[in-house]
Amino acid sequence: MQEELSLALRPAGGTAGWSAVDAAGAAISLHGDQQTLTVAFTPLDKGEVRVVLANGERRLAIACVRPGEGTGLTLDAQGRLHRGADLAVLALPRLEAQADRRWAVLTLLERPPPQPCTVTVSEPQVAWGEPALLAQLCASQLLQPRDAGVLVRLSGADRMAGWKQREYRQVLAWLVADLLARGALRVVLVEPVAPAVEAAVVQPLRSQIADIARTYHCRVVETAALGKDADWEVAAGVLGSSLNAVGQAALRELLQPFQPQPQPQPQP
Repeated sequence: MQEELSLALRPAGGTAGWSAVDAAGAAISLHGDQQTLTVAFTPLDKGEVRVVLANGERRLAIACVRPGEGTGLTLDAQGRLHRGADLAVLALPRLEAQADRRWAVLTLLERPPPQPCTVTVSEPQVAWGEPALLAQLCASQLLQPRDAGVLVRLSGADRMAGWKQREYRQVLAWLVADLLARGALRVVLVEPVAPAVEAAVVQPLRSQIADIARTYHCRVVETAALGKDADWEVAAGVLGSSLNAVGQAALRELLQPFQPQPQPQPQP
């Protein structure tokens, strides 16, 4: 099953003269009235959709980006994805996730010991209330995951970003699928950290992470144990917005099995 994407435009000056073509130059039908245009397409069928004024003076292009093809993805000041000058839409097959759920029971039965990861997708620095996952997705394009284990440290800042659960899941699924498409041997997902008093806020994200892990056969590092007040207090009875020194030490201990092991030095 492939999902159709609808794009609605309200161009200044009205809708007269606009047309839409796909990456091959074939026309796509437009619908609307004198103020609003709508074009519908399936992202996995179209590499790119352009909506263009007939005289060519105005142009809007949307790139449908599949896993493994994300080189050059960036975020603009409004938090929108771009690839080059074009807006970007993440395209991911839905059937893949549905089919893979058949193996969820086997995943639970097989619990191999942790293996070191030599590549880390770190938590980005974002303004409070801004989403971190899209920034991580863009930053991951600069990494080289081929033949490596990849540790993805998901940000606790996303619990305050107003994500819709389905959208968070789709973006995370694309990130994991992209790392695998670019040759990662395995992906380990580290849950966002949050104090216990905010467990209900972060739990919807953790549920989506668990679902992605089942779908793409990833390991999850659970972080609920880092919610104790002692890990967050900046003064007696006052919780900070990030882990304190005690909490950071506990997090390092939790992640230690996934860190590269030092190589033994040759004896003289």
